[in-house]
Amino acid sequence: IYSKPFFLKQSFRTRQNRLQSELFRTLVKIRAASTSQVQVVTVASLCRMRASTFVLSAMTIGWAGAQNNNPTTAAPTTAAPTTPAPSLAPTTHAQLPDCVCRQTWVNNDGLCDTTNPASDYGGIVMRNCPSLTQISLCDVGATVSYCETTTALCKQQYGSSMVGQQWAYCNPNTDKPELPPCTCKSKWKNTDKQCHNKSMSLSGCPTVAELKLCDPDYDEDQSWCETNEKWCQQQENADDEKMEGRGWAYCDAISQETELPACECKSSWTATTEDCTEGVATTFSGCPTGGQMKGCDSDYSSDSDQTWCETTRSRCREQTVHSDGTENMINNSWAYCSPKSGEPELPECECKEHWVHTENKCAANHFTFSNCPSASDLLKCDYTAEQSWCETTFESCKQQNYESDEDGWSYCDSSTGMGEYALCECEDVWYNRAGDCAAGVGSGMKLQGCPTLEELQQCDSSETTAWCESKDARCKGQVGDEIGQGWFACDVNTQGHAETESSSSNVTTAIATSVVATLVFCALFVTVGISVVRRYRYELYSYYAGITPFPNSHELLDTTA
Repeated sequence: IYSKPFFLKQSFRTRQNRLQSELFRTLVKIRAASTSQVQVVTVASLCRMRASTFVLSAMTIGWAGAQNNNPTTAAPTTAAPTTPAPSLAPTTHAQLPDCVCRQTWVNNDGLCDTTNPASDYGGIVMRNCPSLTQISLCDVGATVSYCETTTALCKQQYGSSMVGQQWAYCNPNTDKPELPPCTCKSKWKNTDKQCHNKSMSLSGCPTVAELKLCDPDYDEDQSWCETNEKWCQQQENADDEKMEGRGWAYCDAISQETELPACECKSSWTATTEDCTEGVATTFSGCPTGGQMKGCDSDYSSDSDQTWCETTRSRCREQTVHSDGTENMINNSWAYCSPKSGEPELPECECKEHWVHTENKCAANHFTFSNCPSASDLLKCDYTAEQSWCETTFESCKQQNYESDEDGWSYCDSSTGMGEYALCECEDVWYNRAGDCAAGVGSGMKLQGCPTLEELQQCDSSETTAWCESKDARCKGQVGDEIGQGWFACDVNTQGHAETESSSSNVTTAIATSVVATLVFCALFVTVGISVVRRYRYELYSYYAGITPFPNSHELLDTTA
């Protein structure tokens, strides 16, 4: 899934073969030369003309050998050179330069390759690290952006299809090349602590509970897995933890995707005069309160729910970038944090003041929305809308779900313009590892959506409520112990959230209120009716007694007289 398109590799091999052919022809001419002076001049010219070929070959062999732990042996030479050979290239990963995207380059991949029968156009000029939308013009369905690099071999490359091929994956937000994303191995063995002598077989990203079967003292809230890649994007070293190039990464057991290590606030750090709007450098411990932060930035107060802190790692999970580029935490060693928990967290999702809908019914004629539109308003562009949603000020934010994660949008509350969690959804397929089906006891029972109580009781006979694993750790409708834990009590019939005691109480209250209102209305109606009848009888009696004339109908209904 992360292989570069065939067409770029093909064009590179063609170019390399052409260079090698020219090199061979030049060497033949050298051999035929009659004097050593001519030979030296020719070799020098050859080095100037084809230095890139020598460098590419040496660097590719050195780096590929380092990755595969298979050192290469140079072929013996028949004669020593008359002058010392120049140092052509680094041979270890640490010595490699960082990859840099070319400012301007031509994408000849996929649909942009004129040799592709499906291509309607030639190469497209791109700048730095293009967006996925731009990349998809050539590479349909691309999930990661990439760019041509200024050097053939550089630090953020990995794998035979990339190393030495003058390209790398990159981040459009920062225009910087990145290693390929980490992916968990489908099958691997945990040999930590108690599993050292007898390894434990695991699949993909395990739960923290499964990891604790090998290491009972494991106290992280993140799981981890062995990765298919030795070097990959979600690895980031800390002073007390080395993971780069070691074939493992942290991961999310629910989404089964790898992720950066959770951010941690430094125990002591200093906000500089540039950081503080008040112009006074201030030292903090961990995640400061709003009151403490106010001395640095007057926008904060004792009621502030979020402040910020410096982090122990340059890159970590809770970092993000503002859509207008004014705030960029990524690789800058800081993140927002909660004074209440003392832990870093993503910023709250907030709707953009104005944003443009460009999909579904509005694909041809774009429509501009403001803040968080109602679900009914969204039907102007969307075919269905159960919840309101909007584009957000940050690319990643707290209330995003599996659909919108890091994608610059979130479900939202139209009354506040702030993000809200998505409605709970059961995983399509999941494994029940409770009770007799727990790891180390059973193999886990495969379930779909919201199972029946009878199915759940096959693992745990004490179950009294149907439940399922949710597509998001936190979702709208979770209550009590469910909140943020990746599961919820579900309804087998609707496959949605089961009615809770609180919601049942609310329904009962609503029904009772409705009944009382109906009874009051009926009582008033009867009272008015009786009043009208009594008035009619009085007027009728007065008429026959010769006291008053018989009233008109509108006078009869005027009971205020």
